[in-house]
Amino acid sequence: MVVIRWLARKFWLLSVSLVIALAILVQTGRLLSPQVEEYRPQISSWLSEQLGVTVQMDRISLRWEALEVALQLDGLRLGENGELRMGHGLFQLDLLASLWNRELVWKDLQMHTFAAGLSRNAQGEWRLDGFPDISLKPDGRVVADPKAADPARLFQLSPKIQIQDAAITVRLPDDQLAEINLPQILLENQGDFHRLVARAFISREGEIEDTHSETLRLVLEGRGNPRDKKRFSLRGYMQLNELLLDEDIVTLLHELTPLPDRFHWHGRKWADGRLWLHSDAKNGYRLVGQLDLAQVEKLDSVLDDSAEATIANDHVMKPLRAFSGDLSGHWLPGERWRLALQDIQIDWQDLQMPPLNLQVSSDQQGLSLSADVVDLAGWSDILKNLDVLEGAADDWLRALEPGGELRRVQLLRSPEGAVSLQANLKGVQAKAFRGLLRLPI
Repeated sequence: MVVIRWLARKFWLLSVSLVIALAILVQTGRLLSPQVEEYRPQISSWLSEQLGVTVQMDRISLRWEALEVALQLDGLRLGENGELRMGHGLFQLDLLASLWNRELVWKDLQMHTFAAGLSRNAQGEWRLDGFPDISLKPDGRVVADPKAADPARLFQLSPKIQIQDAAITVRLPDDQLAEINLPQILLENQGDFHRLVARAFISREGEIEDTHSETLRLVLEGRGNPRDKKRFSLRGYMQLNELLLDEDIVTLLHELTPLPDRFHWHGRKWADGRLWLHSDAKNGYRLVGQLDLAQVEKLDSVLDDSAEATIANDHVMKPLRAFSGDLSGHWLPGERWRLALQDIQIDWQDLQMPPLNLQVSSDQQGLSLSADVVDLAGWSDILKNLDVLEGAADDWLRALEPGGELRRVQLLRSPEGAVSLQANLKGVQAKAFRGLLRLPI
């Protein structure tokens, strides 16, 4: 009984001491809060050590109410030239966890008016502007220097990060620029679990913006260390609801594809669709979903009137008004990739498009293009009306006037450059031309 009383007295004495100590700490913090601006250089240096990159700020203030501590940084800039910027950031400190761990522990981080640049060099490597030393290489190797500037550290300072009004500028090696604006981004980190949620609310021109109608939702969930590809898996989902793709975004997508300029589909687009993504080190990347793209008729001003005739002759995709289809794909970096389009629907001005299912793949055997059924008459008319073929190929197409169907079509180009074509014929017809017998005979 005596022991229990002694323990009870010690417990209450300890509790009272802790309460008094916390009260003194809170009061001291509130008294010193107005003086935090004097320590701006030291705080900037501490952040620079944490992120591995130069940190500058215009103003710093501290708000301390009871156990709620918030550090506000105005005009925060990261990088030698302030490449990554934000209007102001609000860092909420977990006071009890910081005291327990004897280091600063942030429980919530808010960034407002966030601006960053993303660049791709000639080798195809991407990096965040202001962070020249990226620790993760494209092949999954990690550099030896743990103090190298790593943008991931910025987004791992807190288990919850909210970003408002983010503008990301994408730059290609030829200085092609595109800007991506995301009003809301949420990042969550809990051990090996990571989540990114981005939302956008964009109304059609002339319409009042509806904050309850999302035009874009992006969700990415990862498990493991993002800097170690061998032990990291990712799942993602993207939903598009009449999302307007501006001309700079469309041009950027063109630059990322190997297609010649005459096959680029210029102009602003409305995008609708659902896409699911899954990736891991063993199976690579898998993509499945449905996508609709439509030309913005009234807003499409790719070139001025003086170049209208050139567009009509040199750009095959100009008559295209809309495209939709189901897509699936697989990519194992360094080994193989595959992209399949099914139930393709194409709205080509004044042209009736036959149904089409396509698959493009590449592996050690070469590049392959496959189709289940090709309507020769329908596609011949389209090629002739669009003037896609030139020279002898166009002469042969117009003279033969082929008809019927090709089934299980496979066009293969080997790594050595040899081209082979395989197909099953059904009801194939063609006129005689330059010694070629008429089909059927």
